[in-house]
Amino acid sequence: MQNVGPDLYSVRVVGDSMSPRYDPGGWIYVDPSFSIETDRDMVVYTENEGGEESAYLLNLVEISDETLVFRQFKAPDKRYYFDRDEITKIHTVVATVELVGGRGPEMQVAA
Repeated sequence: MQNVGPDLYSVRVVGDSMSPRYDPGGWIYVDPSFSIETDRDMVVYTENEGGEESAYLLNLVEISDETLVFRQFKAPDKRYYFDRDEITKIHTVVATVELVGGRGPEMQVAA
């Protein structure tokens, strides 16, 4: 795997908020070394006051100095706002084509 960092990991998708891109029960690859960019899918980690961690699969819409704005595919017009200090970690979802060194949307396959 050419383009990924040594800390690549996978997580199982729970729920259908990002359907049809990701199916409930499916697996996604996540790489903490990828840069955080708008229009990329992210796993956003938060922690409650009791120290319990939660993770959200969201699409990053906007980045500001204080806030990150996300959306889900099931409700594309709804926005989710997280203050930067609410987020304990944010990791980029890696497309399968990126795992093998492809160039993403520019690649085409004849059927």
